[in-house]
Amino acid sequence: MLFSDQWQDTVCAEEPLRPGTGRFGLRMLARLSGDDRRGVDLGADAVRGDLAAVKHAAADCPDREVAARLEHEHRILRALDHPGIRRSLGWRRERAGLRTSATAVLLRFIDGATLDRWESPDLPTLCRTMSAACRALSHVHERGYVHGDLRPRHVVVDGRDHPSIISFGHAVRAGTRYEIGSVAHPYVAPERLDGGVATPRTDVFGVGATLAAVLLRGPLSSYVPGESASARRDRHESWELELTRAGVHAPLRRLVLKAVHPDPLRRPAFVEAIGSHLEDLADTLARHRRLAA
Repeated sequence: MLFSDQWQDTVCAEEPLRPGTGRFGLRMLARLSGDDRRGVDLGADAVRGDLAAVKHAAADCPDREVAARLEHEHRILRALDHPGIRRSLGWRRERAGLRTSATAVLLRFIDGATLDRWESPDLPTLCRTMSAACRALSHVHERGYVHGDLRPRHVVVDGRDHPSIISFGHAVRAGTRYEIGSVAHPYVAPERLDGGVATPRTDVFGVGATLAAVLLRGPLSSYVPGESASARRDRHESWELELTRAGVHAPLRRLVLKAVHPDPLRRPAFVEAIGSHLEDLADTLARHRRLAA
């Protein structure tokens, strides 16, 4: 393997990133997101030129949990082995003298777009791509983990419409109890807000919410901490109206609504069931398209 699986230290000057700057044992080519304190850069091995996404955080980053999440992500990814999951290539840290100045996880670079920037796929392609994402998530569950933070920008699709799941910084062991009052956003399952237990159904919710966002070209409204059961039922019903008005294919609409049900026990128990249903839908839609032609 090009990148070592072991901890490595590199001594680098503390200066703003410039193209060609050497950091973490790589030659930096471009900034993909963020800034010097916290971000993702595109790096290349100085000899072979192999590319890596370098997810890094400075030691004095205001969010002190970022570095811990980077290491956590690396440890999780080392336990996973599936082509639909972005692989960790190693963990590195920079030093300024004897002090650690920054840490980074090196990740396989994927040349593709996240789902929120994917160019309007047709419905059969969307169903097949999300079915493949479900197979990758099934591998995560088989290894005893829950991603817990699936959303469109955490699924990267390459030029052949093959998806890769990324961003495992919030992944946990299945059975872990979430802290009450997690940050609410449209892709957070309500059990994360309520201090519930992480199960594969948590990722089923993420798949449903991600599908809805792609179909609607925008996310559903968020569940919020402390929301009553009746308010959540009303919100779920409003989503049904929203998907219906958008003209979402009826079988796909029903599947999405099952996946994002506020009660985890009312969702499909296994993400493989969602994937199989999506594959069947893709076959049916493609067959109808051929007959119509």
